[in-house]
Amino acid sequence: MVAKEVGFVLIFTHMTGENWEEKHKFLWEVCGHEKIVSYLKSAIATDRVNHAYIFAGPSGLGKATVADRFIKTLYCQGQGEYKPCGQCPACRQVEAHTHPDVYRVGRVINEKTGKFYREIVIDQMRDLKMKLSQGTLLSSWKIAIIEDADYLNVNAANSLLKVLEEPTRKTVIILLVSDLSQMLKTITSRVQVLNFLPVSHDEIKDYLLSQEISNDKAQRIANLSLGKPRLAIKMIEDNDYYNTVTTDIKSFGEIFELDMFSRLKKMDSLLDWDKDESINISRLNLLFDHWLMGLRDLIMLSTNNSRLMAIVAGERSLAAGTANRLLRVYDLISTARGLLDRNISSKNVLENLIINI
Repeated sequence: MVAKEVGFVLIFTHMTGENWEEKHKFLWEVCGHEKIVSYLKSAIATDRVNHAYIFAGPSGLGKATVADRFIKTLYCQGQGEYKPCGQCPACRQVEAHTHPDVYRVGRVINEKTGKFYREIVIDQMRDLKMKLSQGTLLSSWKIAIIEDADYLNVNAANSLLKVLEEPTRKTVIILLVSDLSQMLKTITSRVQVLNFLPVSHDEIKDYLLSQEISNDKAQRIANLSLGKPRLAIKMIEDNDYYNTVTTDIKSFGEIFELDMFSRLKKMDSLLDWDKDESINISRLNLLFDHWLMGLRDLIMLSTNNSRLMAIVAGERSLAAGTANRLLRVYDLISTARGLLDRNISSKNVLENLIINI
């Protein structure tokens, strides 16, 4: 099978040999991303695994989940009908992040400050290159997962490029990327780019129903998830998180109808600020996710689609919200995320957003 990237759609152009689906059975339990999942399964079944992939798309879409299923399937030692079995030593090691031939790279903690470095640096890539050049401990695949690969600095990216230019047999590098535009073109041209898009409401709801969630709750969480399966799964697994989401959405509805002075007065109650700025950034990004859910509710209300709302905030909150204002707030939240990536103080980012809402 040959796949090529066209915009955000994978086009499957050719299949050779027998129908792989008749000879191989997979149990991946992935919500959505059917074309990407099918492509990766066929690559395994027909022994056409690429040496490097970029899994691109915003956080929460399931990139890491698909990577996990892909890796487990490559290593699975189970003798049953389906792979991955999830029970053999290899599957368990991949699940626990202890497999000796799987190398994970990402931003690390600065021991002096206790904070995350803002970038992935060249020394990490050099260390990865050394590990990949060595033989496997279990005579199998060597796999590297680079999380937040769009945080590679220029030197680290160029070091990775050298690794990609000299692929070794049975080695796979998977880059998890939120913002593909931040990657060097010389890197994206040497890997298979798989673009992950938001999953449809119906697919997420059907997945939740398969997990024995009630129809009403499945409908509500599917509405809340913004097309992100990971958010939906987290809400069914962690009731405290679900309550936080609903509280944040309601607070957004309240803020939306307040005057600027009252909004600023309420600002410090929105987050438990930490001395570690990286923690504040993480918390603020999560709050923005929840506010986008609230914004979606207001848009549903403004277009007379209240049945699709997740948290009914009441008609009054929309009194100050014209369609133009709703779109402007969406742009403001997107801009605020960009400011966080530019090392601007999280409090300043939130204050600027609060003033302009």
